[in-house]
Amino acid sequence: MNRLFENWRKFINEDDAAFHGFKMKPTQMRVSPQCDTPPNDNQWETGEPGCPQFTDDRGIDSSHEDIVEAIEFLDNVRPENLIAYSRGGAVALAALARSKHSPQVTFVAPAWRRGWVNGIENPTYSNGIIIHGTADEFVPLWHSADLSLKTGMPLYVFEGMKHVNILKYKDSPESGRELTQEEKQKLVDASSSLNEKVFADYEADKGEWISVPTGDIKHDADNIDLTDELYDLIDTAYGPIGGHFDFDSPSSVPSDHDDWLAMDWDDDPQPDVLRVGKKKTGGTKMTAAGHDGQKRSKGYYIGKTVELLNKPGYYAEMSKRIADIMINSGVAYVDDPKVVQKILGPSKPIQWLGAHPEGKHPDYQGWYRRALGGHEAELKIMLGSPTVSVAEQTEPYQKKVKAKHKRMKIRLIGKGKGKHTAGSYKEKPSYDRSKSAPPGG
Repeated sequence: MNRLFENWRKFINEDDAAFHGFKMKPTQMRVSPQCDTPPNDNQWETGEPGCPQFTDDRGIDSSHEDIVEAIEFLDNVRPENLIAYSRGGAVALAALARSKHSPQVTFVAPAWRRGWVNGIENPTYSNGIIIHGTADEFVPLWHSADLSLKTGMPLYVFEGMKHVNILKYKDSPESGRELTQEEKQKLVDASSSLNEKVFADYEADKGEWISVPTGDIKHDADNIDLTDELYDLIDTAYGPIGGHFDFDSPSSVPSDHDDWLAMDWDDDPQPDVLRVGKKKTGGTKMTAAGHDGQKRSKGYYIGKTVELLNKPGYYAEMSKRIADIMINSGVAYVDDPKVVQKILGPSKPIQWLGAHPEGKHPDYQGWYRRALGGHEAELKIMLGSPTVSVAEQTEPYQKKVKAKHKRMKIRLIGKGKGKHTAGSYKEKPSYDRSKSAPPGG
């Protein structure tokens, strides 16, 4: 152990390198001089300056470009010491299991259990040391305690340090307090009472929509894995337009939204599609959605939205492109301004138009304007089948659009069993139209 500490005291030298964390650049790790130079590419040669620039992909495996590049870097540049931070710690564990070179590693708040890298559940690399802050808000301390117990690497904690400012101790890891075996085991044992969840815990079939209990995403502050997975989907969907009003960080999930449907269809274990709602007057109002950016995920999100809007008790205010898609899919709409106002409530007055101001969708006479999110006169239409006095205004329309529904649904979600069908999801989807809303009182 003393020899190990001697090596750490000599840590600052020209043989240092670093694997950066999520949404970082190698130069931000401040490991000189190796990481001072941005890398030219991911083909590493002996003596080449720079440290690897990784992606921010989640759920990667050993064949991913990040792992391949990390192995090539380790075997060709051969740093004596490596600092592996957060997501970079997960990448390092995967790469070190296959690389020929074995540097001394300082794992700084390693996010090895956060779903970034698959296949590292039982790590064996032991030539290193682990440091972690007691106030880390992103990676629970027990994750590092578990890594220490599994590998035999010592764990040093720094009182009050969070996920980012723990980096200030990357060059003096032994200056923290080393946890005993008993303390580490106690942290790991206590974690089982947190009921920590990730989407994979539901063991759903590929392509199966799961209703996620809000209790599973309202845990202890350390238990943010499922919350992060769901927020990532929302952020991908709404990021290009400045984000969602109610969800600005993982900690804001689930807010007061109480209907969460998620689905995983591809090869990784993380959810790919999300549909969020809130129980209100008239049923469940669709309030948010999410996807991982893949074209097929967007198709599933659209298909699920069409399905729900044709069920009694589901509705949504929509506008712009998403309204066009839903209307072209033949969903029902509310054509009575009194019903719309009753559902929204008196605090959200509407200016009823009926016809679209530009003449679009002449069969849909349910357009109105209202103030929303600080913007005056937002053009909206209420789509779906809310359960507030809607029978008289939906039944004729439902009959009118029924004939084209199957054709539009096929165009939206395809016929299944295509060449891009993933995993075990091989059943053809149903093209039947959901039943109309029941008569309301």
